[in-house]
Amino acid sequence: MIAFALFCAVSIFLYKKHKFNKLQCGAAILLSLYIVVLLYFTVTGRYSHEEYEYQINFFTSYRWFFQYNGEQVLRQLLINFVMLMPVGFLLPVVINAKHKYLITMALSLLLTLFIETMQLITKCGSFEIDDIINNFVGAVLGMLIYMMLNNIIQKRKGNHYE
Repeated sequence: MIAFALFCAVSIFLYKKHKFNKLQCGAAILLSLYIVVLLYFTVTGRYSHEEYEYQINFFTSYRWFFQYNGEQVLRQLLINFVMLMPVGFLLPVVINAKHKYLITMALSLLLTLFIETMQLITKCGSFEIDDIINNFVGAVLGMLIYMMLNNIIQKRKGNHYE
């Protein structure tokens, strides 16, 4: 919660100093709130296991799905795809840089690596390579949705920038 309050304060400060516009400020606050909730549900809001749990083989969850035809496995796969979509959508709104899409992908990858590593260290969850891949793909999908919507908005405004 302290990180959320700090991030909100920084966003408002940047808005007042004319470094952020209202949209960027709002997106930054939404993004920080989402990340706090995300970290709670993926790391701190879980019970600790006695043993370290990890799965470092690629696409194991997909094999489990096809092998067991499990609805629970499918649900988990979808959750992992969708989980970072808001991050991929909101980061490009907040970032005002030439390479904002590359920065968005890098920060999304770092966030999912942080979450998975914290799950391993705290034994609250399972470190899984598939989760990293699925979260990253979800973030990229969120970014692509932002790019498409931004392109439509810019064309309607008559501004073909971006």
